[in-house]
Amino acid sequence: MYSYVPERLPANAPLVVVLHGCTQSAASYNKGSGWSTLADRYGFALLLPQQQWNNNPLCCFNWFKPEDNERARGEPLSIRQMVARMLSDHRLDGRRVYVTGTSSGGAMTTVLLATYPDVFAGGAVLAGVPYRTAKGLQEGLESIFQGRPRAPGEWGDLVRAASTHPGPWPKISVWHGDADTAVKPVNAEEIIKQWTDLHGLDLQPTMQMTVNGYPRRVWQGPGGEELIESYTITGMSHGAALDPGAEPHQCGTAAPFFNAVGISSTHRIADFWGLLAEQAASARDPAAAAPTSEPAHAAAAADRGAGQIDSGARGFRNERTAGSERSQQAGTQEPRAAAGRPFGLDVHGIISASLEAAGLLKSGTTSRRPESSAPLGIDVPGIISTALEAAGVLQGIRSRPATRESGLQSAGWEGAGWEQLLDDPRAFRGGAMLYGHASSGDNGALGARAQSISRRIKLGPQPELSYVRRLDLSAGVNDYTSASFRVLIDGLVVDEVTAIGMVHQESEWLRQAAIDLTRFANRTVTLTLEVAACSNIYSTVYAKAWVDQIAIHNAVDLAPC
Repeated sequence: MYSYVPERLPANAPLVVVLHGCTQSAASYNKGSGWSTLADRYGFALLLPQQQWNNNPLCCFNWFKPEDNERARGEPLSIRQMVARMLSDHRLDGRRVYVTGTSSGGAMTTVLLATYPDVFAGGAVLAGVPYRTAKGLQEGLESIFQGRPRAPGEWGDLVRAASTHPGPWPKISVWHGDADTAVKPVNAEEIIKQWTDLHGLDLQPTMQMTVNGYPRRVWQGPGGEELIESYTITGMSHGAALDPGAEPHQCGTAAPFFNAVGISSTHRIADFWGLLAEQAASARDPAAAAPTSEPAHAAAAADRGAGQIDSGARGFRNERTAGSERSQQAGTQEPRAAAGRPFGLDVHGIISASLEAAGLLKSGTTSRRPESSAPLGIDVPGIISTALEAAGVLQGIRSRPATRESGLQSAGWEGAGWEQLLDDPRAFRGGAMLYGHASSGDNGALGARAQSISRRIKLGPQPELSYVRRLDLSAGVNDYTSASFRVLIDGLVVDEVTAIGMVHQESEWLRQAAIDLTRFANRTVTLTLEVAACSNIYSTVYAKAWVDQIAIHNAVDLAPC
């Protein structure tokens, strides 16, 4: 868990909880959004929970899982306990606690507003979904790709059932790009339905206007207070709206999923909550305001990753979670991107592959983009469905009658950048294993560099894949460097771990079990293992993978490559 506390924090200051999206870290999200800049200017504290990879391999908040979207359970409870510690340690104003997030962080924002409306005075959801739009993996996929419309009363009842809170309800700011293909924009309208019902307001806004060229709608309460606002960012894809710069209304840094579109969601949200009316904290030396990552004193985890803050902490700090894997702060080095190339990810590739993998799009209607087509060479198809699926897979192995399993770590593989290590004592149980390595930024090579190995296999009914792995993904050079490991069937991602602007290391063997391959049943398919690295400067980024115990449950036979 991370926090940011200005050096000269006013007494009884507000607290803002900031939630990152998939593949992001607390540090990279803070840098992109610019929340710490406003915290310095206007005098409030930040709490930045960071998802742990062992809870979700792509570091998404698990908003769709029942055990993580109910009061007094899982991730909402962890964050609630972090809030309590921040309020106590820094003597903050418990009546002015707010929460915001983008994508999976936006979805978890609606979870927190619904499950702890007695804690949060307001929230802001960027590219998110309504509370309880999903109670599992399949509904989560339907929600982000299609939307799941309900009547306002139905939406409101889901929130009312989440706690015994009788009201009043938190105020909420809703932001969405109308060109978002990762999370369908209809979700913003469903959030508005949910919260107008809770506030007892009509669906028709009280006021409509244009701000910096973008439509803004406002719903006022009986006393004229703005309780709900909505911004539709025309032409914007997935992510947060930014206006980087040094002016008072500007903050943040353009990066993947941080879109420089001429309006600052961070500044506007803070204004909506009334934080800009606070007396600004006294001016600070910009060098002194730079985030640091000094370890705080050790403390027990509250619940599945709940960290605690050093009561003497000042500036940007990281508390390693007791019992968790080590936490890595994203690099703070300024990137030097190739001229004329936009920052971002291949969102169309992400969604097309995810839809096919989820069974929501007929296989073969899309083709995998070449790696060179994605901006900066970063191509992460399946990022959302993989994150959801991976979190569900970690629940455990489904029980089925014993059937044939085919071991695949022997002969028959073809490709480059991988090798079979025979009689290697480092293997999971000794013997043979596969090792792959890809690097970028060294030997004069920039951009995406991928190495893969494949083999053919004939699948029977209800096939499942399992394997064990160790990964070393080193992409902490800057916010735009990446390293990844992917498992693909016929070019579709079925398992993936991606590090963007950070380091991901697995010091112990991790078993991935019961990866559902039913959509490929009764077919001869190509199984591919891939490592990839992408650097935009001459500094080495690499991906290393050790893979062992690969098995297919219900494989018919192995077809020659």
